Amino acid sequence: EQNRVIGPVRGADTTKPPPKGIVSAGAATVAAVDKGPNVTALLNANACTACHGVKNKIVGPGFNEIAAKQKQEEASGETRKKKTMSEGALARLQALQEFSSLGSGYSLAFRDLQIRGAGELIGAKQSGTMLQIGYELYTQLINEAVASLKTSVDGQPITSDTARDPLEALTPLPTFEIPVVAMLPESYINEQAQRLFYYQQMMSSRDQTRLGEVQSEIEDRYGKPPSPVSNAFAVMSLRIRGKKLGIEKVDARQGRVALTFKNLEDVPPRLFVLLPKTLQGSHNTRDAFLFPFTGDPILAVEALLNAIEKCLAQIEESRAALNV
Repeated sequence: EQNRVIGPVRGADTTKPPPKGIVSAGAATVAAVDKGPNVTALLNANACTACHGVKNKIVGPGFNEIAAKQKQEEASGETRKKKTMSEGALARLQALQEFSSLGSGYSLAFRDLQIRGAGELIGAKQSGTMLQIGYELYTQLINEAVASLKTSVDGQPITSDTARDPLEALTPLPTFEIPVVAMLPESYINEQAQRLFYYQQMMSSRDQTRLGEVQSEIEDRYGKPPSPVSNAFAVMSLRIRGKKLGIEKVDARQGRVALTFKNLEDVPPRLFVLLPKTLQGSHNTRDAFLFPFTGDPILAVEALLNAIEKCLAQIEESRAALNV
């Protein structure tokens, strides 16, 4: 009974005839049925011969080759569904295979950067939707935050002088309509990108110190500025002064300066009494304060602002004397 329970060797293909010189264990089993008790040795010998043939003599992959192929399939991701590799892992393996030569480390690092991405510094996950505030404001916010962190790391207290408001550059300035040529001409700054940069630096200035720094940088880099450049910085300086005085609009066309305040409730009534006495020819109307002039319109607007500042200083001195 023990000799009857013998089957074909595992791994042998019984559907095809065995190669020449190899005895099939299955055939030996069929032939050995009911042959007597001495057939066990013959069956064992035939089975060993069949195993030896499968391992070494049959044309096809051997045991070592099958194991190597299985490892290769696992490395390339061709495994079972439970062991499927991610797209990023497959891309990294392909990059390792592609950049395997000496000196290809930079290319491999760049490919890895492309696979995993360059971070979310300007993306929606980390920094919010940048398009809602614009790239210029976003970079300005980043610079202000970095400057604040550097100040705190150095041990200096963060004050109003060291910590600037990131939204300060967005506060609107009063409108000044002055009939002069105020620009950064191409003949002075040839590169368009540089002209746009200095336009942005000039227009975002909200104090005289910052505006002076931008003007000094331009003059140091491009030399003595022509009159349009000087006019541009002069008009910008007047607009900064006008914002502090509460002015909404200045129109210096048609030979007279028409000045309107943003909120008349914040303007001392005595100012309209002192201004005509301080600046001859000026007078107040229902809609605006008028000052006729002849000559340079920039100088006329500057004279009007100087008179307003002088009158406001007198009003403050009077209030201080009366302890009001």
